[in-house]
Amino acid sequence: MSKKELTKKRICFVLYGYKIDALTLFDKLLPFYEEKNYPLKSVRYDFLKDKSYRDEKLSILKFQEKRKKSDYNTAENYSSFNVFLADKQAEPLTRHYSLSYNEETIILMFDAVYGKDDIMFFFKETLSFLLKDTTASLGYLFCQEGWTTYASGDGYAEHQMPLYKGNSKMWEKFFYSDEFPHIKNRYRHIYLQNILSTYHVEEMFDGIPFIQWVEKNAYGTVEKIGKENWLWCIPEEKQHEIQVIFYDKGLLIGVDRE
Repeated sequence: MSKKELTKKRICFVLYGYKIDALTLFDKLLPFYEEKNYPLKSVRYDFLKDKSYRDEKLSILKFQEKRKKSDYNTAENYSSFNVFLADKQAEPLTRHYSLSYNEETIILMFDAVYGKDDIMFFFKETLSFLLKDTTASLGYLFCQEGWTTYASGDGYAEHQMPLYKGNSKMWEKFFYSDEFPHIKNRYRHIYLQNILSTYHVEEMFDGIPFIQWVEKNAYGTVEKIGKENWLWCIPEEKQHEIQVIFYDKGLLIGVDRE
């Protein structure tokens, strides 16, 4: 167990619209984390039993033993999944890092004590791995304090970063609506790092394609990452300027509207 003293400040990345079953994701990422020297030791999940879901917490070893029973090896029996390393299994605030999956949403989380540069490097490696053969609708980097990372990617709270006219209630309402699967070229907001789909990069700005527009205005870098996704990294000094442009264009969902 790591002896790092946790800061309770988290650096996170969320992916939306990632279609995979929970057990396949578990089997895919467990060895990946191990290989990168971030071993996962515990798992928490909602499991369908007697026609209702029950919350269970186990060590990875005990969970793998349970999977030898057919009902525990059936992906449809899980409604949410959280795999993590923690000082105390039952206390979320003692988690060092985790990965969560629920309703086509993946959340990667690290306590800031692991170092921003190392976390960013690992996130990029993980995103490249995840998006190699499966696409996502949208994604972004965010920060938080305390325990507020829910299935909607911290959808119940404002992030600890500048967000022009940011309003989490607008995003929460949209996330749980029938419209969410059709997000297409829209964004929750503009973050310092954003995962884009084909819809996003095909958008025109000032009469030119999105990627060309980013390059022309020094609005960061756009790098293809995976099958049909791109990673857009924005200079912090340009973030507000870009947020205003996207707000005026009507592409931001998680904002106040005047």
